[in-house]
Amino acid sequence: MSSESPVQHSKPESYRVPFRVDRSAAPWYLLQNIGDQPVTGVTVTEFDSRGCAVSERGPQRLAPGESLVFPVRSRHPEVGTIAIVRWFRRNGDEFLWRVSF
Repeated sequence: MSSESPVQHSKPESYRVPFRVDRSAAPWYLLQNIGDQPVTGVTVTEFDSRGCAVSERGPQRLAPGESLVFPVRSRHPEVGTIAIVRWFRRNGDEFLWRVSF
């Protein structure tokens, strides 16, 4: 029998996606940082229904309350078009968020 104690794994802290997408001016969309921390390396990449990258916007730094505008070029974005938002937190952790239209 081993005298070593079992490894304790702590649960990672929950992290809420710090963005809101304003769709009111489609085909131009506003990505706003609604979080309480700045984020860096923010990119928005649009993919069409075939999975091909259509456009990319970024990288940018967004402080709380700041936003960036990005276009969706698909004629029918509701049919298989998505955007992937990529960003880094202050501690260097990378995140991806999928946005459907």
